[in-house]
Amino acid sequence: MKKHHLQRLAAVVLALTMLFSICLPLSAGKPIRAYYHVSTTEKAIALTFDDGPHPRFTDSILEILEKEKIPATFFVIGSNVEAYPDVMQRVITAGHEIGNHTYRHPIVKTVTDEEMAWEIDKTDEILRSIGYSGNGLFRPPQGKFSDTLPALLEKTNKTAILWNIDTRDWAHTPSEEIVSTIEKNVCGGDIILFHDYVSGESTTIPAIKKLIPMLKERGYQFVTVSELLSLRDS
Repeated sequence: MKKHHLQRLAAVVLALTMLFSICLPLSAGKPIRAYYHVSTTEKAIALTFDDGPHPRFTDSILEILEKEKIPATFFVIGSNVEAYPDVMQRVITAGHEIGNHTYRHPIVKTVTDEEMAWEIDKTDEILRSIGYSGNGLFRPPQGKFSDTLPALLEKTNKTAILWNIDTRDWAHTPSEEIVSTIEKNVCGGDIILFHDYVSGESTTIPAIKKLIPMLKERGYQFVTVSELLSLRDS
């Protein structure tokens, strides 16, 4: 192959590499107010934990976050808050952000609008009863929407928060694989999905033990989801 062909090929490869390295903002339309990722020039990321609180794993995660002195956002299930108010209180006392993840974790399309409204309101009510009032964030179970959910969230003044990096810790993905995937794909504005409750053994805890120091070394700042939203490019 001639030299100028090789140079042209190298230029194309470089252009493609740069293209696919760009972190694209993936926020949904304004009526939905849903965010998968935040477009920002800051090297800030948000760790989120779903399906707790639960005494089996939440406390261990809190210990790691305390040791590393970083905040996170916990999307809680109302029935778990009801069952384990002491664990929930420890999350609140540690200063982490709380989001609503429904009361019983139903898939949105399997319940009526009235039932979903109850799921959201009931969880807000339980959180208020133990002293937490910042309930503006909502994450639908499995990240799924119905045609009518956006209007319900608008009515209840909720912002839907999804994610652009799924660690698949719920599927017991090995911690080394979780760390490697994030290391290769992370960028500023990312919302990373973990769980502080899964059935069986959890790979979440060993993963974040390795991940947080590694990302700190690379200059990343850990913030809550609300803080990340405040860093959006105008």
